[in-house]
Amino acid sequence: GYGLYPSHETRLLAKKKNTGAATKKMRVKLLKHVAGTGQAGDVILVSPAFYQNKLRPTKAAEKVSDEEIALEQAAADAKKIAEKTSAEMLHSRLSAYKLTFRRKVGPKGHLFGAVGSKDIMGALKDEFKDDFLDKKFVKIAALLNEDGKKLRGDIKELGSFKATITLGKGISAKVQIMVESES
Repeated sequence: GYGLYPSHETRLLAKKKNTGAATKKMRVKLLKHVAGTGQAGDVILVSPAFYQNKLRPTKAAEKVSDEEIALEQAAADAKKIAEKTSAEMLHSRLSAYKLTFRRKVGPKGHLFGAVGSKDIMGALKDEFKDDFLDKKFVKIAALLNEDGKKLRGDIKELGSFKATITLGKGISAKVQIMVESES
């Protein structure tokens, strides 16, 4: 054309035409870990070819609909709310509880052995018999002495201590711990 630009430039400046078929992604839920893609339970968008060639033959994923995703999300939300309420109930019970350990003591008041996180969690599980204490994220965050200073390692002497126990997101309880002489 005899327009503003010579004809060879118009093709350079023109937008590229959509040459390939429109890539329509599909939603799948991973059934097991796939390197570079995601963990088991993740809902991701993948191309149909990737699903057909890699994920389906290895039974690593399944197709999911929007309704299934909404149902799973609702169930997960309900579970979170239930966990939070049990964490709050356990928080009030633990905060009012005093745990006592009786141990053999050496001549200078040092314990033979120590009172560690496993001992404390074991005693709490025996006392409260609450399944919530068995969850992975419930653990002792810190052991504090009478002055409130964080101990390095386990309790190795007589006295009064506190254990900070993490019960969930933003919820932690302090449990009184007494270590007395076994006589």
